[in-house]
Amino acid sequence: MHNPPALMHRVLKTVQVGHDAGLVAANDNAAHSNDADNQDDMLAATLRLFAQHGLSAGDHAHKQALDAFWAGESASYRWWSDICRMLDQRLARSLPSEQSADASRNQA
Repeated sequence: MHNPPALMHRVLKTVQVGHDAGLVAANDNAAHSNDADNQDDMLAATLRLFAQHGLSAGDHAHKQALDAFWAGESASYRWWSDICRMLDQRLARSLPSEQSADASRNQA
């Protein structure tokens, strides 16, 4: 059986080596956009979260997204909801939309 922390370390090292060498997937459209660095940061954060929390990483990201949603922190909410979506799409679909956040703040 593989050692998950050691395996995650190898994955992160591979991602970093590929990034440093300027290697991108042929179908990676984002690599040519201004958001490429943000996506790299998000992937690295997602992998670190998975290394820390294992299979419960999606639940952790979901909770962080909800906390940011109710605090009205839209940038943080988008960050955590995107990470949650990378880890568990079903769980991410249960998150409230940003439009509902705007509507609830306007009603208050």
